[in-house]
Amino acid sequence: MRTPRSIVVTALALFLLAASASWGADNAHGLDPSNIDDTCQPCRDFYEWANGGWLASNKIPPEYSTWSTWSEIYERNLTTLKELLDESVKHADSGAGGPMQKVGDFYAAAMDTAKIESEGIAPLAPFLQEIDGIQTEEDLQRVIGRLDRYGLDFCFRTDIDQDAKDSKQVIFYAGQGGLGLPERDYYTRQDDDSKEIRDKYVAHLARMLELTGYSKEKAAAAAGTVMAMETRLAKASLTAVERRDPESQYNLVSIKAADSLTPNFSWTRYFSDMGLGDMTHFSYTHPKFFAEFNKMLVDVPLDDWKSYLRWQLIRASANYLSSDFVNEHFAFYGTTLYGTKELQPRWKRVLRSIDRVLGEDLGQEFVKEKFSPEAKARAREMIANIETALKSRIENVTWMSDATKQKALAKLATFRPKIGYPDKWRDYSAYEVKRDSYLDNMLRGRAFEFQREVNKIGKPVDRTEWGMNVQT
Repeated sequence: MRTPRSIVVTALALFLLAASASWGADNAHGLDPSNIDDTCQPCRDFYEWANGGWLASNKIPPEYSTWSTWSEIYERNLTTLKELLDESVKHADSGAGGPMQKVGDFYAAAMDTAKIESEGIAPLAPFLQEIDGIQTEEDLQRVIGRLDRYGLDFCFRTDIDQDAKDSKQVIFYAGQGGLGLPERDYYTRQDDDSKEIRDKYVAHLARMLELTGYSKEKAAAAAGTVMAMETRLAKASLTAVERRDPESQYNLVSIKAADSLTPNFSWTRYFSDMGLGDMTHFSYTHPKFFAEFNKMLVDVPLDDWKSYLRWQLIRASANYLSSDFVNEHFAFYGTTLYGTKELQPRWKRVLRSIDRVLGEDLGQEFVKEKFSPEAKARAREMIANIETALKSRIENVTWMSDATKQKALAKLATFRPKIGYPDKWRDYSAYEVKRDSYLDNMLRGRAFEFQREVNKIGKPVDRTEWGMNVQT
C-alpha cells in the first residue's frame, strides 16, 4: 500500500517538514507540484489530482510492504543512523563507557554473521533445556513465568500501563494472546484465503520446529498440535470488534480473586516470581480467555505444551539466529502474510533491534548530528507563542461561558510539549551489552525493559517520559 502526504498540511506537519529540511533533506519543504496529476480535474477526483504524480513515480520497494512520504523521511534518517552505527563500532569493547560503547558492542555482535552462522540454534540451548525439562504443571508455570520476564508473552499478553480508570497510577495488565498468527480471526474465518494461510502457517511451523532438532515426522505432528492449541486460545479470545469497547480492555481484580478464577494457574506465585509479591491488584483483562487457558493447563499433555513453548520461543528469537531461521521466518511473516518480496539488509534489521532495546542511547548521538539545542529552543519559543495566543483567544471569545473558559484554560495548562529529545535520557547502566551474542543481547535488553516497566507499578505516572525514540 502506498500512502501519499495529504494535501491538507497541519501546523504539526509544517513543523515536521521544516525540521526535516533543517536536518539536511534537500527540497523536503513545502508542497511539491510534481506530486500533482494536472491531467486530472480536481473537482472530479481530488485525491488523484493531489497525489497522482507521486503515486505514478513511487513504486513500493521490494523490501517493504507499504510506502509513503513518511517512508522517504525514514529512509533519509536511516542514512544518518547507519553512519552513527558504523562509527559506534570503534567504541565497541573500548571500555570508554557511554551510550556509543553499548550501541557499538550490540551492533558489532549483531553484524558478526560468521559467528552467528556457526552457532545455529546454540544460543537458545539453555531455554530449550528448561522447556524439555518440564515434568509437572508446576514446572510448566515456572517456565512460563521465566520466559515472561524476558517480555516474550508466550501464553498470554502482559502490559504495564496507566490504570485506565485512574490515570495517575501504573498497573499490570494480563490479557489474551499466545497466537502465532496476527489475530483471532485468522483461526476462525472459513474463506479459501484464510484456509490457505492456515495451511501455510502449519507448514512453516513444522519447518521451524525441524530446525530446532525435531525429526521431520515429529515436527509435522507437533505443528498440528500447536495449531490446535492456538485455535483453542483464539476461539476463547475477543474479536477485533469486541475489543473496540474500552470496558473489554479493563477488569481490575485482586490477585486472590484471580487465583480463584484460574485454580490451575497461581497468579500469586507468578507475580512473586516477577518480584511483585507486594502487588495486590491487576487487570485480569479477558476472563473468557483465561478460563480456557486454565482448562488447557490440565487437559493438554505436557509434551504438547513443550512443543508449544518451543515454537513460541523460536518464533520470538528467529531473527537473531542463523540465516536458516531468519529466512524461514521471513518467508512466512514477511512474504506470505504481508507480501514483502525481499529481506531488508542486515544493518537495517539490526537497527530496528537497537531502536527497541537501546533507542535512547542511539538517540543521543542522533540529535547531536541533526537537532541542536538552538533548534529545540526555537521550537520551544514557537510553541510558547502558540500557547499564549490560544490562552488570549480563550479569555476573549464571546461564545464561551466563564465556567467553560476556566475549564478550557485548565486543560491548556496541562499541555506538556515534548520537543526534539527528552530533557533526561534513559539510564541503561543496568543493561549489560557484550560482544558475545546477538540473541543474548536482545534477551538481556528485553529483560531490562520489562524490569524497567515493572518498577513503575504502583507509582505515579512519569509524564516526562517519551513514548518513542527521537530518531523515530
